[in-house]
Amino acid sequence: MRILPGDEGEQKAAYVRDLGAERVVAIGHGANDADMLNCAALGICVLSPEGAARETLSAADLIVPDIFAALELLDKPLRIVATLRK
Repeated sequence: MRILPGDEGEQKAAYVRDLGAERVVAIGHGANDADMLNCAALGICVLSPEGAARETLSAADLIVPDIFAALELLDKPLRIVATLRK
């Protein structure tokens, strides 16, 4: 999928819905990632050197320090279960 200039957030969210949001893990940090993280089955916000948008932090199910930590969670999914347990 190619994201075109203008309304990038909705384009990303639409792509997640097209894939089947109930089985998508979305990872992002920018303001235009918030809708995508919100509609994905699991939304992960990564903290980057440039920061993370407040709305994306709020939309995420998990917040991790970097992309490597996010990918490691996918490799070791029991950590996700432990983190999200209520």
